[in-house]
Amino acid sequence: MNTLSRRFSFSSVCRPKSLGQELADWADRFGSRPALADGRRCLTYTELHRRVEAIARGLHARGIRPGMRAILQFPNSMEFVLACFACLRLGVIPVLTLPAWREADLDSFCDAVTPAVYFAPNRHAGYGYLPMMRAMQARHDSLVLLASDAEAPGVAALEEIEAEGAGAGRDGSADLPHPSPDSAALVIMTGGTTNLPKMVPKIHNQYMAAAAASALRLGMTKDSVYLVTLPIGHHFSMGCPGILGAFSLGAKAVIAQSPSFDTVFDLVERERVTHMPAVPPLLRAWADAREFDDTDLSSLELVQVGGGPLDAETLAEAEKRLGCGISQAYGFTEGCVCYSECGPEAARDEGQRQGLPLFEEDELRVVDSAGRDLPPGEEGELLFRGPCLLSGYFMQDAGTNAQWLTPDGWYRSGDIAAWTEDGRIRIVGRLKDIINRAGEKFSARENELRLLQHPAAAGCAVVGVPDRMLGERQCVFILPAGEERPGLAEIRAWLAERGAAPFKLPDQLEYVNEWPVTAVGKLDKRKLTLMAQEQGRQARGR
Repeated sequence: MNTLSRRFSFSSVCRPKSLGQELADWADRFGSRPALADGRRCLTYTELHRRVEAIARGLHARGIRPGMRAILQFPNSMEFVLACFACLRLGVIPVLTLPAWREADLDSFCDAVTPAVYFAPNRHAGYGYLPMMRAMQARHDSLVLLASDAEAPGVAALEEIEAEGAGAGRDGSADLPHPSPDSAALVIMTGGTTNLPKMVPKIHNQYMAAAAASALRLGMTKDSVYLVTLPIGHHFSMGCPGILGAFSLGAKAVIAQSPSFDTVFDLVERERVTHMPAVPPLLRAWADAREFDDTDLSSLELVQVGGGPLDAETLAEAEKRLGCGISQAYGFTEGCVCYSECGPEAARDEGQRQGLPLFEEDELRVVDSAGRDLPPGEEGELLFRGPCLLSGYFMQDAGTNAQWLTPDGWYRSGDIAAWTEDGRIRIVGRLKDIINRAGEKFSARENELRLLQHPAAAGCAVVGVPDRMLGERQCVFILPAGEERPGLAEIRAWLAERGAAPFKLPDQLEYVNEWPVTAVGKLDKRKLTLMAQEQGRQARGR
């Protein structure tokens, strides 16, 4: 049986353990097997467990208690895994954010989350985080501890916290109770329609069950090597199957600090990587690089692709050039994932014919605007219900939950889909006003609100435009307030100065003298997207 078609009973893989208990179990079972590497360092399961326990004790000694929350902004690194698992062990809820977030993102975020701990690097990708960390602590009374990968005034080094915990021995604070397996383990960001992204709480045993089942579905074994190519704070990298799925089998997880082909291909060759994830723009870049790159990728068995539409041509070309299977992953951080088969079947319907859900208990529906189920071929909104579905978003009001969750327990995906005759889902488009740029999702409204403050803008609109390399590029339309028409570089710099993360900066800028509207007088963003596409084609033709 093709494992990519295999479905699991949720009860058969769900264990009554927290993720901290799971790590202790893995240390007992897999001991000296390599667990985690980054190309320079490698930890066995025993070493990983020992270090996590020490950091958890060190955090406890500094007054950090179960139920508190932590911002985790480390980039792809061992420090991320150590800090995350230490929080999981202690019962502190790590809220996973992106290294690209800046003060504007974090300020409103801290208001909502009230974190006690803030983990971030001293410096990453040329950006110094310490001033931002101190600014957050000055503005938010809940922040009692700043922790980084290096010591600095007012900031504790992770190694220092670990040393304090190791010195505490295995008595006293070592007898820390494990959190309930049914409690929130961590929180993962997902795209939202407001400035604050939606926050998805992941339950210890549910999340572990999905990660373990995903690893089996993708054909992983104890001898597999999983490469973390995407941001480590993403659902894809953590539990789809991610690091947790690899650990569940005693396999090795390797962290790539960059998704560039030279970094990734070098690690594939050196570590004999078997499985790794990608978003469509990344897959295209890797496939294109094989025209001149001759790195040994023979160990690769599978690349799983998700986070956006994948065209059949790219899928077939990548499968040929990378020399491995390509499986699409479609789903939601909120609790459902489908994996497609490899080979010719995966390229049907322009790559948008999805695989089967992970669990037997997962249910999918395609409904019209009145909530009525639609027959094959008719397009409507995709709804989901299953054992891993969230019961509500983290730290957000009932109105947000009601917008996405129906009273009878269905999740409104916002995606437009249709059933195929053979009982699969084909994704057609989406209802959400979300930009999906190279796998990073954010609300178009964020930059619209910012740009309305620009003196040259009488009005503005932001749309996502199909792009071969990025999946979607962000195009900003401005209705000018006068004669001044700043260029794209000026608009990007203006937004960056106001705290916009680098991946939220626009790729294209257009000016309009009037807005296109629909028959009922509303702004026609579909027309704007078509206009952006045409302007892009003309620009390339010049």
